[in-house]
Amino acid sequence: EKLHKYYVLKAQSAKCGNWISTYQQLKEPNRHNPSIVLIPHTSGIADRILGTATAFFVALLTRRSFQIGQRDGLPYFDLVFEPNGIDWRREKDPLWLVEPLIEGAQPRNYNESILQTKQYNAVNTIEQKGLQDMLLHSNLTQFLGEDYQTVFLSLNKGRVLKIYDNPCHKDDINRFNMSKRHTFGCFVDFLFKPRPEIFLPVFKQFDIMTSKSIANAKDDVLKIGIQIRVGDWYWTNTQHHVDLDRQFYMFFDCAEQIEAFVRAGGRNFTSVVWYLITESMPLRLAAITKYGSKVVTALNTSIEHSSKEKSVCKEANCTVSVTGFQTAAAEWWLFALAEFHVISRFSGFGRSAAMRSSNHSIYTIVSPRNNGVGVASCTKDSYTRLDDIAIDYSGV
Repeated sequence: EKLHKYYVLKAQSAKCGNWISTYQQLKEPNRHNPSIVLIPHTSGIADRILGTATAFFVALLTRRSFQIGQRDGLPYFDLVFEPNGIDWRREKDPLWLVEPLIEGAQPRNYNESILQTKQYNAVNTIEQKGLQDMLLHSNLTQFLGEDYQTVFLSLNKGRVLKIYDNPCHKDDINRFNMSKRHTFGCFVDFLFKPRPEIFLPVFKQFDIMTSKSIANAKDDVLKIGIQIRVGDWYWTNTQHHVDLDRQFYMFFDCAEQIEAFVRAGGRNFTSVVWYLITESMPLRLAAITKYGSKVVTALNTSIEHSSKEKSVCKEANCTVSVTGFQTAAAEWWLFALAEFHVISRFSGFGRSAAMRSSNHSIYTIVSPRNNGVGVASCTKDSYTRLDDIAIDYSGV
């Protein structure tokens, strides 16, 4: 009930432009209506969302309907998200349609007899990374093959901000009256609405992050999101030791600097929340021990990488649990509700979640563990610029 009252589709004309009603006029795929089907890559939930938003942007600019396909070994998005502006769900396709889109695919497209029918085309940007650059400066209708009825696309990078500057589609983007800063968040909120049940494993954190205040309606609570990526090595070493004061203190120091300049600006907030998300449970515990109750983070839930790639799983069974996938989606969604965001540079999880927010308040940190200098300057004007967010790591 609280989620129903709280959730508001952010895709509003003031921030998102006027493309929504135009796009909703596209019906489900049929012989008169060409489509894009995104085939998920075996990546974490953030990279999958980044790829989804990018693929949707391509669909919008090429006037194709949009669906998200399924893939063996990956939990489907409808486990955690409901369709919102359009119904992107699709029944599982036969294996031969998906095969050209998987890692290491040979060949990377269908045979000539299939291509000649103009019914299907495959665009595998995972195996042919040069195709990702073509998204930024090519005519996307021609890029997909304008005569093909259904184009199956694989993509796991964020290219929304860069496609925004594609010279071949400048007129369309201007006509849609889009805001570059809000485009990614508008796409995500147009496509997805979180299922209420995903917040059950993190309900206390949900209650705090969706409340205007902690104590009463008169309180002004400053909410700062902190996302720390420890690294893929953690997933196979869950009992690791954390030295917060040496390895990760700069994230929390940045949050303290934000508190200081917000208060110096005349805002007399009554309390502060640091919403911490990290794959390291020892780091969550260390943060609470050092900084106390201002740290809001889930301790009694399953933290899992949501694709169980080889780099993060050495077990015989590398299937993510339902609770693990729900927790990843819930924490990703809640992170956007902070006013300020302190994130790891070498991670798409915090960056994509922060960019779903309507606030441009992202501070990017490189920890000493990742060869950072260990010092963060987090002033009112030192937030990470949009052009840097567009090219950092997996982009947006």
